[in-house]
Amino acid sequence: MEYQITSDILKLTRTQTKNIAWLSGHGEKSLWQDFSAINQELSKQYKVDTLDLKNAKDEKEKNKAIEYQTVPENTAVLVIAGANQKIADTELNKIDDYFNQGGSVLVLANQIAVNPQFMTATSTASNLNALLEKCGARADKALAYDL
Repeated sequence: MEYQITSDILKLTRTQTKNIAWLSGHGEKSLWQDFSAINQELSKQYKVDTLDLKNAKDEKEKNKAIEYQTVPENTAVLVIAGANQKIADTELNKIDDYFNQGGSVLVLANQIAVNPQFMTATSTASNLNALLEKCGARADKALAYDL
């Protein structure tokens, strides 16, 4: 109840809606499928969009996300949720530029892909450590599993 009242007051007093950008195009978890409950809650207070920083290959791919040359200035947070494919150096540079200009980035690193059906684990092609190491962080390729 307190959260709901506080959220409603914030919504009424805020003059501008902040944007959250959800990076797409590198095998990230889907904002609409994997994080639908979070998307629903975030959408109450923020404008949430997927973001594509690379040039789309065809019209079908282009319609999946808003395509930008850089991370938009009005982005409050850029979310990279479990990218398991390599992010091009040009895209990493765009993300780094956004971060260096005071932008916030939430990285949910996914260095190991687990297939619970066959009980196998494989290393992903994620290269997010190139971005994280500039901030003094690192995502190890390690796995702990508890049945």
